[in-house]
Amino acid sequence: MIIKNLGNVKSIDIHVKDLLIFTGKNNTGKTYTSYILYGILSELFGARFFNYFSHTEIEPHLQNSLNILLVSKDSIRKKFNNDAKKFLEENLKKIAVRNFKVSENNFKNLSFTISDSEISELTGDIFNYEIKRYSISGIVITIQNVGEKLKISFEPTDSFQYLSKDIEIEDIYKILAQELSKNVISLPKVFYFPAERTGINVFKNELNESRLKTYDTLLNTVQFTNLTNQKKKAALKYDLLKKNIELLMETTDNSSYPKPISDYINYLNNMKNRYEQKNVNNIASYIRDEIIMGKYEIDEKDNSVSFRQKFGKNRYRKERIPFHVVSSSIKSLYGLDYYLENSSKEGDYLIIDEPELSLHPENQVKLAKVITDIVESKIKLITSTHSDLFVRELTNIVIENKLNSKNNKKNKLSDKNIGIYNFVGNNDINELEKISIKSV
Repeated sequence: MIIKNLGNVKSIDIHVKDLLIFTGKNNTGKTYTSYILYGILSELFGARFFNYFSHTEIEPHLQNSLNILLVSKDSIRKKFNNDAKKFLEENLKKIAVRNFKVSENNFKNLSFTISDSEISELTGDIFNYEIKRYSISGIVITIQNVGEKLKISFEPTDSFQYLSKDIEIEDIYKILAQELSKNVISLPKVFYFPAERTGINVFKNELNESRLKTYDTLLNTVQFTNLTNQKKKAALKYDLLKKNIELLMETTDNSSYPKPISDYINYLNNMKNRYEQKNVNNIASYIRDEIIMGKYEIDEKDNSVSFRQKFGKNRYRKERIPFHVVSSSIKSLYGLDYYLENSSKEGDYLIIDEPELSLHPENQVKLAKVITDIVESKIKLITSTHSDLFVRELTNIVIENKLNSKNNKKNKLSDKNIGIYNFVGNNDINELEKISIKSV
């Protein structure tokens, strides 16, 4: 896929790989490129543009005795790729504005091209499920993945008969068509860990408290306004709530922050009060055991985060260190640790801006193993870095994998599944054929 005229980036041709690495000097376009990729992937995986089924296709199958619809997966894939390509290219400037939170004037000459095959590479297997079952408008829909086709069955319940008396039957078919279009495909998710994460991790509660206080002040102003008409006052309160809802929750459209920042704040706000740890993630365990030498804990009462240092092999000190006084390295890895333990899933995309942030050189080397393990666990990763040590260790891992013929892992890190782009400056970006030919 080719991106042109994005800030300092005159043109970049990105080939989809399991690991993309952006290196180079400051202010050469690495973060800009990461930002636009996050916006594109978010929209692509949101699939709001996708609408395969029409109500006229569904209606006959609800009126016969079998109630079964057989659909070619290839036809859905082609339709999806076509719609995705058209949507992304037509809406690129709107995506950029939402993502960067700046005027559209900054993207006058921005352009983006992507092929059907690249969309397929980005989304992976959109039918990576065996069976789905859900209910909508009084009808149970079952989608089965059978060979090259999808078998879709409709089972009307008693509530459907009741609804069809009060609602136009055509409207119900339209609702079913819309819901089926959403559920027939299964798309990955994308997560962005910005360079600002250290400060956000520390001041998340203060940011939330500030928004609440601002809203409370505005609401009190309305409460004591000289409006005597209660209906007008109530309407003003409602309008205030609607216009300032971003003060309570940082929605992407309303937030004053760029989308990667506001989404990361939302991610922290939506963290559960405790680590589930139903299936211990080996990568997260390595971070705790080898890099931060301890573990994070979330207080169920006030959602505050603390840190407990490790001593011995499997023991942790009783003392909990408040999060705001722990070292910067521990702060910077908090969101990633939680993601690996609670959110990570095969096929997802992870974008990390400066993963080596605040890490000692030894830990930058260990971080290369973390990145390698993430990629080999079938999570796609995009990262920008200034750490020569980090890239050197990735190079060593690739060379070791190449020399070790006994290593038969299908997804092992190699030159084939790594793309490395060196942002030289003066609008110049070089794609390196091999990670061993690098420049940080």
